[in-house]
Amino acid sequence: MASSRKYQGIHKQQLFHWIASKKDRETGLKGALHPDARREYLDYLRGSFEAGIWVNAPRTPETIKLRGSSQTLDKAMACFTEWTLNESMPHTTAYGRMGLGFAKSWLIKHGGQPVTYFDHSPKSPFLKTLIRLLKHLGDNSELMDELLYLIHFTKRIHKSSEKLGTSTKPAKKRTAASNAGAKPKAPKVPDLFARSWSKTMPYLEEREWRIVEHATLAKRGFLVPNSASNPPRFYLPYKPGADLFTLVLPDNQAVSEVLRNSWFTKRLFPKDAPHVTVLSLQDIGTF
Repeated sequence: MASSRKYQGIHKQQLFHWIASKKDRETGLKGALHPDARREYLDYLRGSFEAGIWVNAPRTPETIKLRGSSQTLDKAMACFTEWTLNESMPHTTAYGRMGLGFAKSWLIKHGGQPVTYFDHSPKSPFLKTLIRLLKHLGDNSELMDELLYLIHFTKRIHKSSEKLGTSTKPAKKRTAASNAGAKPKAPKVPDLFARSWSKTMPYLEEREWRIVEHATLAKRGFLVPNSASNPPRFYLPYKPGADLFTLVLPDNQAVSEVLRNSWFTKRLFPKDAPHVTVLSLQDIGTF
């Protein structure tokens, strides 16, 4: 216990998996929660308690690209963030307003680990190495699949539309007439002491962890295949209280509805086991 307290200031203990309802995603995940979205969130929560977290291919799979070579990363995965709750508000506007908090040790046991972020520019030695390995193992389907599993734990630092050191705005065209009437600009004097910063690194800031589909996880019962034709590919079962430590619901009304529902309270407050801490997203940052 003393050792645990000693390192609490270095890293936090929980990781959060954020979920968005279909209706909430349609309305932009901002502003007051639509009643239909709230209903969907509670349906999702019930389904999650019964079957587990969805482990599915990303809506927009990432792609590794370099000089005509490309590889799409479409294995099923579940994503988690290391952001603390008081830092998570920007994250919820992109990924959903209901959060499930698990211990890092639980994720590691189930094959989870942090994502490695890399520069996706053509000069990146990390990217060049990935492409060389992909080309070399292209004819070996078994080893290729193992390599792809490892690559699913990587992610570019910048968004795919961004290019380092260049502007995303089109350059303004100047005509000969406008050049003729323009006053000559005084040469800029460089600030020799100015620091050079890169653009914002939104992916790096997410501090993401992943659990990626692998035959070993299925054999050990950690990933349960979905027998239905609709998504997801797998479920990741968990036990509230024993595995799920914290539940963040999208607003106060959702908390009220859950805590007045005996089906939920029986699972959130199991007998002779730890309870699940229930919070409202509206209260995050107020204490």
